[in-house]
Order: sequence, then structure tokens, then C-alpha cells
Amino acid sequence: MRDPYVTVKKIQGTQHQYRLKIDSEFASIEAHMTSNDLIKLRDQLIKVIKKEGRGR
Repeated sequence: MRDPYVTVKKIQGTQHQYRLKIDSEFASIEAHMTSNDLIKLRDQLIKVIKKEGRGR
């Protein structure tokens, strides 16, 4: 099994634009997102993790 790999990098020459890369055993995703999109994604991930009982 491969460990998930996640990177977020600011896109040079832009304001609030980021490149999100996720590479895991099940998926390989690359997306361009704004900082607000990243915040919404984080909030959704937190909800799922808490629902699964793995949250802090």
C-alpha cells in the first residue's frame, strides 16, 4: 500500500490561486483552487473525519 501524497503550491503570478495535487493508491488528482476553495475542502474533510470517529 502506498502512502497518500498531498501538495499545495501557490501558482506564481496569481493572487489566491493554488495547485492541489493528491496522489494515493486509489486516486491521482490535480486541481487549481482558490484559497476559499481550499478552506471549504478543509471544512468538508474535517466533517468526514469527525463523523468516522477519527477526529480530535
